[in-house]
Formats: sequence, C-alpha cells, structure tokens
Amino acid sequence: MPQYIWLATVCFVVLSLTDLSKAEGHCSAHGRCEERESITFKALIGHTFVTLQTLNPEQCHERCREDIRCQSLNFVIRKGLCELNNRSRETKPQRFVFDAERFYFRRWPKVILGSTEEIPAESCKEINLNENGKASSGIYWLDLKRSDKITQVYCDMQTEVASFCVNHQCLNGASCVSIDEHYECACLPGWNGTYCHSFAGKIIDKNK
Repeated sequence: MPQYIWLATVCFVVLSLTDLSKAEGHCSAHGRCEERESITFKALIGHTFVTLQTLNPEQCHERCREDIRCQSLNFVIRKGLCELNNRSRETKPQRFVFDAERFYFRRWPKVILGSTEEIPAESCKEINLNENGKASSGIYWLDLKRSDKITQVYCDMQTEVASFCVNHQCLNGASCVSIDEHYECACLPGWNGTYCHSFAGKIIDKNK
C-alpha cells in the first residue's frame, strides 16, 4: 500500500475511533459511567477466532457485538482486517503487545466471561481478572483444560475457588464434596457406590 494511502487510512481510523469512543459508553444504576476502551498501536495476539475484511472500524466493532464469543478485537490498518478475540487484555496481559499496524478495542457492552456456555472461562480467577477484580460470586461455565469439556460450577470470587457440586448426582441424602476438578459423594450409612445409589445392607441402629 502506498504511504499516502496508508496515512489517509490511519487518519480515517483515528477519527472513527475517536467518534466511536465518545459515542459509546455505559452508565450503571449507581451513576458510574464507563467508556468503551480503545488503544492505538496495541494488539492481543493468539486469541483471534475470526478474521474479517473491512475498512471501517465501526463495522468491525458491530461484528464483535453480534458474536457472543467476542471479548475484544484488533483492527489491522494497512490490510483493513478485523480480528475478533475470545479474550481481553485483562485476562491475557502477557499477550497484549505493541503493534504499529493495529488498534485494540474492548467490546462494549461487555459479555461476562463464563456467563454462557459459548464463552467458558479457564478458571474463576480468569473471570475475576476480566471484571477487574469485581466479578460477583455465582454460577459460571468453565473449560478447565481447554478440552471442550465444559462444566458448570459455582465460583466464590472472594477465594476464586470453584465448587463442582452445582449439578451433582449424589443420591439418597448423600453430601456432595468438591475435590480438585471434580466432586465426590459422601454416602449416608448403608449406602455405597459412586453416587450412593446402592443399598449395602441393613442399617444398624446403635441406640438400640
């Protein structure tokens, strides 16, 4: 691309970026307002799941908003490319690098990582990082080993520890115990099996 065309493209993108940042924002019920983040000459690498051709960064952001998996995007100036990312710089700061040909946008409005099965998080900690340490405790979707084996868990955001007892199958009054990346059932006397589903025999009442 000739230098004068490249410079004109840069000017167009910067102006579009400025207008977009001013136009879009979010105000909470408590009156706190935030603007959609945009950073020039930076990019998130290694997390692009879709690449599209467009010369307009506004169209790029619109495509990001249409795809629930999109957490952020890179806009490539010289080539007019839109790169949709499934992570943000908050969760992957080590992958956020200088790039003279790109602009970085954070999706707005945000979709909370792990809030749907389509965009599972790697851990409760990653969810909290994505929300700048302000994520609420609750039920989220995790893909712990990025194996496409998605699990629903309860994340305690004070400890950033996951409980795997959300959809447990423990039976006959058994208690669910969350251990590492799975759960086990603690059976009541007289029951056994993985889910305490088998009756082991007569229960002896020690009080008699």
